[in-house]
Amino acid sequence: MKKITLFSISIVFILFSCSKSSTENPETESETPDNEEPTAEENVYFTINVAEDYFNSESEGWIVSHDVNNGNILNYSRLENGSKITFKKPTSSTMAEHHISLIKISNYNGNTYHQITSFVFVRPDVVWQLESTHQNYINPRGDIIGEITINANDLAFPVSWSISNKHGATLSGGSSAVTRNNLTSIFFENIPLFEENRYLFSTYDIYGEVRYLFMDNLEQGGNVTFDRTDLKHFDKTILAPVPEGGEYFAFVYGFEENQDFKEGGGYILAAYDPSYNDKIVTNNINLGYLDAFDKYITTFKYSKDRFNFSYKKYGDPPLGIPMGSMGDWNVEISDDSVDNFIYSGVSPNLFTRQLHYWKASSGTRNVDYVETSWSIHQGKFYYTFNFKLPEEILTTYPQMDVDGLNYQNSVFHVNEYDYSQFIDAIFVEPNPDLIRNDFFYRIDSE
Repeated sequence: MKKITLFSISIVFILFSCSKSSTENPETESETPDNEEPTAEENVYFTINVAEDYFNSESEGWIVSHDVNNGNILNYSRLENGSKITFKKPTSSTMAEHHISLIKISNYNGNTYHQITSFVFVRPDVVWQLESTHQNYINPRGDIIGEITINANDLAFPVSWSISNKHGATLSGGSSAVTRNNLTSIFFENIPLFEENRYLFSTYDIYGEVRYLFMDNLEQGGNVTFDRTDLKHFDKTILAPVPEGGEYFAFVYGFEENQDFKEGGGYILAAYDPSYNDKIVTNNINLGYLDAFDKYITTFKYSKDRFNFSYKKYGDPPLGIPMGSMGDWNVEISDDSVDNFIYSGVSPNLFTRQLHYWKASSGTRNVDYVETSWSIHQGKFYYTFNFKLPEEILTTYPQMDVDGLNYQNSVFHVNEYDYSQFIDAIFVEPNPDLIRNDFFYRIDSE
């Protein structure tokens, strides 16, 4: 199944260092020193602060401000860790908005990436924060204190199963399954035992039905044995659609009241993998929820041909998975260039913001691979622009292939927050909690 990598796409590409003004607009300086006020003839219209540890030794970046009317470059700068950069305009300027393009260059393992991300119609007189995303890894499980064995006997038509504790999958040392008379027994060996020793076994069958069993007070060397009559129904289930053809996966993670959300963490209540899709014999699958948990992460993704659907919700269980009709997303591309992108077929009433993505690449990965990409974020309505990059940037990075970019896909987000709230939550007053729920459609190129 195709994976979505943007809003992972993770979510945006940005990195920076030092300052320089555009030669295309010499009357406007690009930086005001920290100890110097703007002159009477000019005002600051944009400020960006970079965290002290934003960059690593293998990355750098730039920022470019564009005119909304013609795409001309107003200002640009290379930024460094801990830097503060200001862009200024003449006091006579009536600028209402401008575009911002962030450029990240990274090199590792023989690969070079040039990532350009543009945000249009940025209001002036705001301060952007580029906060560090580096996190020190901490293993919440603690040390392994032993091993256990689990025997799940005589399960009826199981498709998949998982064993987890509050920190995610328990990394089974191995398992084997034997089927007799349409009943399957599964043997789990060398399962690591942690101090957090309340484990959850969950499974779903060919009819999309989910069952579970908690296993408590486990001890080193213990053997847990149960059969299908010991499995329980979930306190609540919701239906998720399984359209004909295509691939899908779905996950539900449960978290205790005082436990922080973590991707891939939490008890696994449901786990549908594309490798098992063809075994399901129903048009809907069930996602299970338990009153024992205070909150959840629910994820559902589906892809078929050009169409990709992604839904993620934090907190309470959703009322359903609102995939809707694939026919509403028949994107037709009239011009697939970055500067004059034109499409039709999707109503602006269906989404709150959009993103379009281009890429060019050459070479062999981990040897001499070079990739250039450009992403353009817009609101409900798309406006074409003649995006340009300063000659200094193009000269500094001669492998940056902005002329060879090929259109890849379009992403339409359907969220409660709109484009301006999205920009504010990322840069102005960073608020990851606001934008962690995401619901979007991605339409790939032919």
